[in-house]
Amino acid sequence: MSKLKSFLGKVKDVIPEVAGAGLKLATGNVGGAIAEIGDVLRSKAAKDEKAAILLKEYDKYLKEFELEAMELEIQDRANARELYIKDASLQKYFALTFLVTYVALTAVTLVGTYYVSLDKIEIPAYLLSFVSAIFGGITMKIGTITDFLFGGSAKKEK
Repeated sequence: MSKLKSFLGKVKDVIPEVAGAGLKLATGNVGGAIAEIGDVLRSKAAKDEKAAILLKEYDKYLKEFELEAMELEIQDRANARELYIKDASLQKYFALTFLVTYVALTAVTLVGTYYVSLDKIEIPAYLLSFVSAIFGGITMKIGTITDFLFGGSAKKEK
């Protein structure tokens, strides 16, 4: 963050149009500030040699910022799992409850579909869509929940 502020000060001396980026930075909109600085530098680089030099420096800082953001995201995910290291009972109960519920809903849906087809009962399209949407949503969340509760593809440390 301090690198960004010092770089913004350097750019403001050459290109006063980036003053708005300072306001975004002050309000916590770091991504918006970085994007605005880049936009202004790209538009001025063709005409101004100092702006072209600053654009190269900006690209270097942008890569560092993206790397730092990725590292923070990885740390954040690792810390979320540490909440359940000492007491994993919530994790186990939730996973088992979700799994049992999912299997039960699947069984009810399959059995219901079989009996509906035997009796040739017509189900309204809106009801069929509603049940399909709920079942599809639950199915999509299985991967997310199991990745969080039991670990994703990232290598775990112990």
